[in-house]
Amino acid sequence: MKIKLFLVVFIAALFFVPNVNAATITVSSGDDLASKVASANAGDTLVIADGTYNGDITISKDITLKGASRDGVIINGTVIVNTASVDVTLDTLTINDSSALIDIKAQSTVNVINSTVAYTGYNGTYNTNSADGIWVERTANGTELNVTNSDVAAKYAVWVSGANNIISITGSTLTGYAALDISNGTSQKPNQVEGNIVDVSNSTLTGYNTYSGSSDNYGTIVIGGQKGLQLDIDNSVVTNLVTNVVEDLIVISSSYSVSENVEINITNSELINNAPAGNSSAVYNVMSSSNINNNIVLDNTDVSATNGIIYGALANYVYVTINVFDVQSVLTIPTGSSLDGLDEYVIEIDGYNFEGWFTDNTYETLFDDTKLVTENINLYAKFVEIPTEDPVIPDDKDDTVVDNYNDIDKDLDDVPYTGGIYQVPTYLNYLR
Repeated sequence: MKIKLFLVVFIAALFFVPNVNAATITVSSGDDLASKVASANAGDTLVIADGTYNGDITISKDITLKGASRDGVIINGTVIVNTASVDVTLDTLTINDSSALIDIKAQSTVNVINSTVAYTGYNGTYNTNSADGIWVERTANGTELNVTNSDVAAKYAVWVSGANNIISITGSTLTGYAALDISNGTSQKPNQVEGNIVDVSNSTLTGYNTYSGSSDNYGTIVIGGQKGLQLDIDNSVVTNLVTNVVEDLIVISSSYSVSENVEINITNSELINNAPAGNSSAVYNVMSSSNINNNIVLDNTDVSATNGIIYGALANYVYVTINVFDVQSVLTIPTGSSLDGLDEYVIEIDGYNFEGWFTDNTYETLFDDTKLVTENINLYAKFVEIPTEDPVIPDDKDDTVVDNYNDIDKDLDDVPYTGGIYQVPTYLNYLR
């Protein structure tokens, strides 16, 4: 036994090689933070005293920057991650006043925790205060970004412009001309990126657009040039603050290349369009007919619009909102299309019979799927619960049932099985 124990410990030690060079480094107010980072070893933690630290910081190794307090540690400059496969944590500090506040240039893992990332004086205009809050560049494909309990405010609060990235936003607030921009960038319009996964939970995303330029329509969440994007939003609020400009809540934009097979799942959340009467901002808007096979599913989510506009205008296309119990799916189809294959959207639900599609939630008007759809419509799937039948018990048997009998075949084939076994003395003696 001692030999076995020794072998286990020895083998485990082979797989656990601690970083003997890892250290905790104190950074005092007035120190050159960039120099401290440059001279640190991989795995080190820099504990930063309250103070203002000016200048860009370039990170090329695994490292943690831990501030003494969120509001007391101020970095005036860009934090640049430019080396692949590093793991960087920015914890309890503020980064502000730069063209790009956190610039991720190479595939890496970046954790932003209990921090503020904000362009100083950001006021929602397009032409000024144009910083990116956290930017995952196209050169950083495959990055994992985790934003936790943090506030990010900039023109593009979080911008994901590459492919195969995993983004998690938890317990945070994002505010910007686009609070969350998942697009390949206008300069890369001919190209499409694939495989991004974005998860938003317990957060508030606000589109803040005050500029009055004619071309400045945008969205709180912007999607462009995506293929197979998976966007999940749970227990969160997506809203906007607009006056005379268009700021949709969720927009699949025509400013980029085609987006296809985009899946947006929103659960336990609120979509609140605060655009005033006369403003054409929408809750969700697919701006180009070339965007195909994109689906928005709402589950236990409240949708409200002060101006009454849920769907944006889409030339030659209409929106079909499918309601199955409390779950909604929004489809975009060409005007004049038929929905004769609509039943494919209904799965079998145990204990219920599907009884057709209706145009009202009281199931009074049956939808005629032979007609062509020429305007936005809501459709409701009617399900009727199948009555549960009581088991038939033979007259010569005791009707008392013992639960949780698995009907093991022990010469009891003559016993009618209904999920239990009848309490007849002969059978009870067998079970004992």
